[in-house]
Amino acid sequence: MSWELGTGMGHIDRMLLAARELRAGGHEVVFALKDLVRAWERVVAEGFEALQSPVWLPRMAQAPRLSTYAYVLASAGWLDPHGLAGLMHAWRALFRAVAPDIVIADHAPTALLSARWCGQPRAAIGNGFELPPLQRPLPAMRYWDADECARAAHSDEFVLRPVREAQRMTGDTPLRDLAALFADTPRLLACLPELTHYPDYGDLEPLGPCYVGDRGVPPQWPDGQRRAFIYMNAEHAALRPLVAALTRRGCAVLLHARGLTQADVQALGTGVRVETRPVRIDDVMRDADIVINHGSAGTVAAVALAGRPQWMFPNHLEQYMLARRARDAGVGLLSEPGSPLPDVERMLDRLFDDADLRESCERFARRHAGASTRQTGCRMADGILRALAR
Repeated sequence: MSWELGTGMGHIDRMLLAARELRAGGHEVVFALKDLVRAWERVVAEGFEALQSPVWLPRMAQAPRLSTYAYVLASAGWLDPHGLAGLMHAWRALFRAVAPDIVIADHAPTALLSARWCGQPRAAIGNGFELPPLQRPLPAMRYWDADECARAAHSDEFVLRPVREAQRMTGDTPLRDLAALFADTPRLLACLPELTHYPDYGDLEPLGPCYVGDRGVPPQWPDGQRRAFIYMNAEHAALRPLVAALTRRGCAVLLHARGLTQADVQALGTGVRVETRPVRIDDVMRDADIVINHGSAGTVAAVALAGRPQWMFPNHLEQYMLARRARDAGVGLLSEPGSPLPDVERMLDRLFDDADLRESCERFARRHAGASTRQTGCRMADGILRALAR
């Protein structure tokens, strides 16, 4: 199982859901992870082997204006033929060392590209951002913006030129187009249908919610009449105004944030419990009245399935795409990235007391009452085994 791009626990958690089911069926699973710092408490603690995946280290300077998944590939080094050839060689060396029967790519496009050259059986798992609809050219990530849709017609070719050069250097057959990256590769879309990043995936069926809800520290709530769970970056400008407004209301606030100093924690007040480690999300959802987060796929799905209203503050385009979909599905409120902080008190009134919003959230939860992350893990594992048997 290979992870190359992105940050956070979501990639590891998604792979774990499938890996647990595969191991229960007698299969050995080896992880190649972008970030080994996060491996111990999740992957190694469950008895899996974890290796370092080949990753692109430089940051893009003067990033090109690309409107499709091509931008993601550019950030993985696909604009540098020699650098990409080096990464492809490293992936192939890793495949030779591990000798897997199948390569599963979680946001690992260079692993897919390399496995394609080797003729290695492969499958791709991910959410809707990591597995875009296979249109030619690939669709604009800002699909609601007419200018971005027009620009999408040229984004793929900008990346294809250096990729084809790298493939010629390594003896690979050049890609016909970027959608061909996923050719003959089963794509296992791990999300709920209303919470796909793009609105139209054709006949690709979403497999269900994807997050690990049974790991982490138990939630410890401070005293308060109503309970608010906040999962945000410590440096986000909205964090402190939100906490202050909630504590003025007498709410109990459970905050998961990294990077807060002891002085920061003390300044937040006595009605706030700060956890720097991940909190067991299933237990949190049982007791929280509202949730405030950045719009990451696993968190949004967990909150939506619990029928709790949420307020999303996306940090980047992937989160913004999902937050728009969640807002349109009626399961939360959205603050536009880069916009001034709205009237916090009015928005909190809506989260706590808007009967229409609460009913919409509960209706969503009832509609998906049978969905579970265990079920999603089983479906991913079944898809992987079918790919292996092809």
